[in-house]
Amino acid sequence: MKNYYLNGHHTKVSLYDNRAFHYGECIITTCRVEHGEIKHYKDHLRRLAHGVSERFFYNSLSEQEFIWLKKTIGNQMMAIAGQLASYSLRVNCFFLGKGRLKVTNRKLEDLQILIETSPLIAHSGSLNNVSVHKGDYRVASRVTSFKTSQYFETSYWMNHPKYKNCDELLFSDGQNILCLGVYNFFALRDNEIITPPISNHVLDGVVRRKIIELAESLNIKVSVRDVLISELSSFDMTFGTNCLKGLVAIRKIEKKEFATSSDNFNILVEAYEKTE
Repeated sequence: MKNYYLNGHHTKVSLYDNRAFHYGECIITTCRVEHGEIKHYKDHLRRLAHGVSERFFYNSLSEQEFIWLKKTIGNQMMAIAGQLASYSLRVNCFFLGKGRLKVTNRKLEDLQILIETSPLIAHSGSLNNVSVHKGDYRVASRVTSFKTSQYFETSYWMNHPKYKNCDELLFSDGQNILCLGVYNFFALRDNEIITPPISNHVLDGVVRRKIIELAESLNIKVSVRDVLISELSSFDMTFGTNCLKGLVAIRKIEKKEFATSSDNFNILVEAYEKTE
Protein backbone atom coordinates (compact mmCIF):
# COMPACT_ATOMS: atom_id res chain seq x y z
CA MET A 1 0.00 0.00 0.00
CA LYS A 2 1.30 3.42 -0.97
CA ASN A 3 1.17 6.42 1.32
CA TYR A 4 1.76 10.08 0.52
CA TYR A 5 3.06 12.86 2.75
CA LEU A 6 2.91 16.47 1.62
CA ASN A 7 5.22 18.76 3.60
CA GLY A 8 5.34 16.22 6.42
CA HIS A 9 1.59 15.55 6.66
CA HIS A 10 -0.20 12.43 5.49
CA THR A 11 -2.31 13.17 2.42
CA LYS A 12 -4.54 11.34 -0.05
CA VAL A 13 -2.99 13.24 -2.95
CA SER A 14 -1.54 10.85 -5.51
CA LEU A 15 1.81 11.70 -7.08
CA TYR A 16 0.43 10.78 -10.48
CA ASP A 17 -2.35 13.37 -10.22
CA ASN A 18 0.25 16.06 -9.88
CA ARG A 19 1.03 18.16 -12.94
CA ALA A 20 4.56 18.69 -11.62
CA PHE A 21 5.21 14.99 -12.11
CA HIS A 22 3.81 14.79 -15.63
CA TYR A 23 5.68 17.82 -16.91
CA GLY A 24 9.05 17.10 -15.34
CA GLU A 25 8.92 19.94 -12.84
CA CYS A 26 10.13 17.83 -9.90
CA ILE A 27 13.55 17.07 -8.56
CA ILE A 28 13.30 13.53 -7.21
CA THR A 29 15.16 10.70 -5.56
CA THR A 30 14.14 7.17 -4.62
CA CYS A 31 15.68 5.58 -1.52
CA ARG A 32 15.72 2.22 0.19
CA VAL A 33 14.61 2.22 3.83
CA GLU A 34 15.46 -0.63 6.16
CA HIS A 35 14.47 -0.58 9.85
CA GLY A 36 13.93 3.16 9.78
CA GLU A 37 17.32 3.95 8.19
CA ILE A 38 17.73 5.45 4.69
CA LYS A 39 20.52 3.76 2.78
CA HIS A 40 22.95 6.37 1.38
CA TYR A 41 20.94 9.13 3.09
CA LYS A 42 23.65 11.80 2.77
CA ASP A 43 24.14 11.08 -0.94
CA HIS A 44 20.41 11.33 -1.68
CA LEU A 45 20.05 14.53 0.33
CA ARG A 46 23.07 16.10 -1.37
CA ARG A 47 21.71 15.33 -4.84
CA LEU A 48 18.22 16.58 -3.98
CA ALA A 49 19.43 19.87 -2.52
CA HIS A 50 21.85 20.55 -5.37
CA GLY A 51 19.15 19.60 -7.87
CA VAL A 52 16.63 22.06 -6.40
CA SER A 53 19.30 24.77 -6.24
CA GLU A 54 20.40 24.34 -9.84
CA ARG A 55 17.10 23.43 -11.51
CA PHE A 56 14.92 26.08 -9.87
CA PHE A 57 17.36 28.80 -8.73
CA TYR A 58 20.31 28.39 -11.13
CA ASN A 59 22.67 28.05 -8.14
CA SER A 60 21.84 31.54 -6.85
CA LEU A 61 20.96 30.47 -3.28
CA SER A 62 23.02 31.91 -0.45
CA GLU A 63 24.88 29.59 1.90
CA GLN A 64 22.23 30.12 4.60
CA GLU A 65 19.41 29.38 2.14
CA PHE A 66 21.12 26.20 0.98
CA ILE A 67 21.60 25.02 4.58
CA TRP A 68 17.90 25.68 5.24
CA LEU A 69 16.99 23.75 2.09
CA LYS A 70 19.00 20.67 3.08
CA LYS A 71 17.70 20.76 6.65
CA THR A 72 14.07 21.10 5.55
CA ILE A 73 14.23 18.21 3.08
CA GLY A 74 16.35 16.05 5.38
CA ASN A 75 14.12 16.47 8.42
CA GLN A 76 11.07 15.31 6.48
CA MET A 77 12.88 12.34 4.97
CA MET A 78 14.16 11.16 8.35
CA ALA A 79 10.86 11.71 10.17
CA ILE A 80 8.93 9.54 7.70
CA ALA A 81 11.67 6.90 7.27
CA GLY A 82 11.75 6.44 11.04
CA GLN A 83 8.23 5.01 10.88
CA LEU A 84 9.08 2.39 8.25
CA ALA A 85 10.53 -1.13 8.20
CA SER A 86 11.45 -2.30 4.68
CA TYR A 87 10.16 0.34 2.28
CA SER A 88 10.80 2.39 -0.82
CA LEU A 89 10.77 6.13 -0.17
CA ARG A 90 10.47 8.56 -3.08
CA VAL A 91 11.00 12.28 -2.47
CA ASN A 92 9.62 14.87 -4.93
CA CYS A 93 10.54 18.56 -4.65
CA PHE A 94 8.60 21.15 -6.64
CA PHE A 95 6.99 24.58 -6.35
CA LEU A 96 3.39 25.77 -6.14
CA GLY A 97 2.04 29.28 -5.87
CA LYS A 98 -1.60 29.95 -5.06
CA GLY A 99 -2.50 26.37 -5.88
CA ARG A 100 -0.83 26.38 -9.28
CA LEU A 101 2.48 25.07 -10.54
CA LYS A 102 4.95 27.90 -10.19
CA VAL A 103 7.56 28.15 -12.94
CA THR A 104 8.77 31.74 -12.46
CA ASN A 105 9.54 34.01 -9.50
CA ARG A 106 9.93 31.06 -7.18
CA LYS A 107 10.50 31.63 -3.47
CA LEU A 108 12.29 29.07 -1.36
CA GLU A 109 9.52 29.11 1.24
CA ASP A 110 7.08 27.89 -1.44
CA LEU A 111 8.99 24.61 -1.79
CA GLN A 112 6.67 21.59 -1.73
CA ILE A 113 7.98 18.21 -0.60
CA LEU A 114 5.85 15.21 -1.54
CA ILE A 115 7.09 11.88 -0.18
CA GLU A 116 5.67 8.59 -1.45
CA THR A 117 6.26 5.35 0.47
CA SER A 118 5.55 1.79 -0.61
CA PRO A 119 6.68 -1.69 0.53
CA LEU A 120 9.83 -2.99 -1.12
CA ILE A 121 9.16 -5.62 -3.78
CA ALA A 122 11.46 -8.63 -3.86
CA HIS A 123 13.25 -9.15 -7.18
CA SER A 124 14.18 -12.40 -8.89
CA GLY A 125 17.93 -11.84 -8.58
CA SER A 126 18.64 -11.23 -12.27
CA LEU A 127 17.20 -9.62 -15.38
CA ASN A 128 16.46 -12.56 -17.63
CA ASN A 129 15.47 -10.86 -20.87
CA VAL A 130 16.73 -7.41 -21.87
CA SER A 131 16.15 -5.82 -25.28
CA VAL A 132 18.13 -2.99 -26.85
CA HIS A 133 16.21 0.17 -27.76
CA LYS A 134 17.99 2.57 -30.11
CA GLY A 135 17.00 6.23 -30.09
CA ASP A 136 18.28 9.69 -30.94
CA TYR A 137 20.16 10.57 -27.76
CA ARG A 138 23.10 12.40 -29.30
CA VAL A 139 22.76 15.54 -27.15
CA ALA A 140 23.95 14.92 -23.60
CA SER A 141 21.86 16.48 -20.83
CA ARG A 142 23.47 18.95 -18.46
CA VAL A 143 21.15 17.84 -15.65
CA THR A 144 22.34 14.25 -15.25
CA SER A 145 23.97 15.11 -11.92
CA PHE A 146 20.47 15.22 -10.41
CA LYS A 147 17.22 13.46 -11.08
CA THR A 148 14.08 15.00 -12.60
CA SER A 149 10.67 13.40 -12.94
CA GLN A 150 10.70 13.64 -16.74
CA TYR A 151 10.69 9.92 -17.52
CA PHE A 152 8.45 10.05 -20.58
CA GLU A 153 10.98 8.43 -22.90
CA THR A 154 11.72 5.58 -20.51
CA SER A 155 8.09 4.98 -19.57
CA TYR A 156 6.86 5.12 -23.16
CA TRP A 157 9.24 2.50 -24.50
CA MET A 158 9.23 0.22 -21.45
CA ASN A 159 5.45 -0.09 -21.79
CA HIS A 160 5.43 -0.34 -25.60
CA PRO A 161 3.85 -3.55 -26.99
CA LYS A 162 7.05 -4.13 -28.96
CA TYR A 163 8.86 -4.92 -25.71
CA LYS A 164 6.02 -6.60 -23.77
CA ASN A 165 8.06 -9.77 -23.10
CA CYS A 166 11.13 -7.97 -21.77
CA ASP A 167 12.23 -7.48 -18.18
CA GLU A 168 14.10 -4.30 -19.05
CA LEU A 169 15.35 -2.14 -21.91
CA LEU A 170 18.94 -1.19 -22.65
CA PHE A 171 18.91 2.29 -24.17
CA SER A 172 21.40 3.13 -26.91
CA ASP A 173 22.07 6.09 -29.21
CA GLY A 174 22.55 3.59 -32.03
CA GLN A 175 26.24 3.13 -31.33
CA ASN A 176 26.88 3.54 -27.61
CA ILE A 177 25.20 1.87 -24.64
CA LEU A 178 23.68 4.48 -22.31
CA CYS A 179 21.68 2.91 -19.49
CA LEU A 180 18.85 0.56 -18.65
CA GLY A 181 15.34 1.87 -17.99
CA VAL A 182 15.71 2.12 -14.21
CA TYR A 183 19.34 1.05 -13.75
CA ASN A 184 22.81 2.30 -14.55
CA PHE A 185 24.69 -0.16 -16.76
CA PHE A 186 27.94 -1.96 -15.93
CA ALA A 187 29.95 -4.65 -17.73
CA LEU A 188 32.64 -6.97 -16.41
CA ARG A 189 35.53 -8.23 -18.51
CA ASP A 190 38.49 -10.00 -16.91
CA ASN A 191 39.54 -7.82 -13.95
CA GLU A 192 37.85 -4.67 -15.25
CA ILE A 193 34.44 -3.06 -14.81
CA ILE A 194 33.20 -0.74 -17.55
CA THR A 195 30.40 1.83 -17.41
CA PRO A 196 29.29 4.72 -19.65
CA PRO A 197 30.18 8.31 -18.64
CA ILE A 198 27.48 10.71 -17.40
CA SER A 199 28.37 12.96 -20.34
CA ASN A 200 26.48 10.43 -22.50
CA HIS A 201 23.04 11.37 -21.13
CA VAL A 202 23.49 8.95 -18.21
CA LEU A 203 22.20 9.64 -14.69
CA ASP A 204 24.95 10.02 -12.10
CA GLY A 205 23.30 7.38 -9.90
CA VAL A 206 24.04 7.11 -6.19
CA VAL A 207 24.79 3.37 -6.42
CA ARG A 208 26.77 3.91 -9.63
CA ARG A 209 29.10 6.19 -7.71
CA LYS A 210 29.38 3.72 -4.83
CA ILE A 211 30.29 0.83 -7.14
CA ILE A 212 33.00 2.86 -8.89
CA GLU A 213 34.47 3.87 -5.50
CA LEU A 214 34.28 0.33 -4.13
CA ALA A 215 35.88 -1.21 -7.22
CA GLU A 216 38.78 1.21 -7.07
CA SER A 217 39.29 0.51 -3.36
CA LEU A 218 39.30 -3.23 -4.10
CA ASN A 219 41.91 -2.87 -6.88
CA ILE A 220 39.41 -3.73 -9.60
CA LYS A 221 40.16 -1.69 -12.69
CA VAL A 222 37.42 0.84 -13.55
CA SER A 223 36.90 2.25 -17.05
CA VAL A 224 34.36 5.07 -17.40
CA ARG A 225 34.12 5.46 -21.16
CA ASP A 226 31.94 5.05 -24.22
CA VAL A 227 30.64 1.48 -24.33
CA LEU A 228 29.80 0.26 -27.81
CA ILE A 229 26.83 -1.99 -28.57
CA SER A 230 29.24 -4.07 -30.64
CA GLU A 231 31.23 -4.83 -27.47
CA LEU A 232 28.41 -6.77 -25.80
CA SER A 233 29.61 -10.10 -27.12
CA SER A 234 33.03 -9.59 -25.49
CA PHE A 235 31.78 -9.07 -21.93
CA ASP A 236 31.91 -11.84 -19.33
CA MET A 237 29.03 -10.38 -17.34
CA THR A 238 26.72 -7.35 -17.28
CA PHE A 239 24.67 -5.88 -14.45
CA GLY A 240 22.52 -2.91 -13.48
CA THR A 241 22.53 -0.77 -10.34
CA ASN A 242 19.89 1.28 -8.55
CA CYS A 243 19.08 2.27 -5.00
CA LEU A 244 16.19 -0.13 -4.41
CA LYS A 245 17.79 -3.31 -5.72
CA GLY A 246 21.51 -2.67 -5.46
CA LEU A 247 23.41 -4.76 -8.04
CA VAL A 248 21.30 -6.92 -10.38
CA ALA A 249 22.89 -9.34 -12.84
CA ILE A 250 21.68 -9.44 -16.44
CA ARG A 251 21.24 -12.96 -17.77
CA LYS A 252 20.48 -12.10 -21.39
CA ILE A 253 20.61 -9.08 -23.72
CA GLU A 254 18.96 -9.80 -27.06
CA LYS A 255 20.49 -13.19 -28.01
CA LYS A 256 23.67 -12.85 -25.97
CA GLU A 257 23.71 -14.74 -22.66
CA PHE A 258 25.94 -13.78 -19.75
CA ALA A 259 27.10 -15.33 -16.52
CA THR A 260 25.06 -14.13 -13.54
CA SER A 261 27.89 -14.48 -11.05
CA SER A 262 31.64 -13.95 -10.97
CA ASP A 263 34.33 -13.46 -8.35
CA ASN A 264 34.53 -9.70 -8.86
CA PHE A 265 30.75 -9.30 -9.00
CA ASN A 266 30.32 -11.25 -5.76
CA ILE A 267 33.05 -9.19 -4.10
CA LEU A 268 31.29 -5.97 -5.14
CA VAL A 269 27.89 -7.23 -3.94
CA GLU A 270 29.32 -8.17 -0.57
CA ALA A 271 31.15 -4.86 -0.20
CA TYR A 272 28.10 -2.86 -1.29
CA GLU A 273 25.84 -4.56 1.25
CA LYS A 274 28.13 -3.26 3.99
CA THR A 275 27.81 0.39 2.87
CA GLU A 276 25.51 2.77 4.71
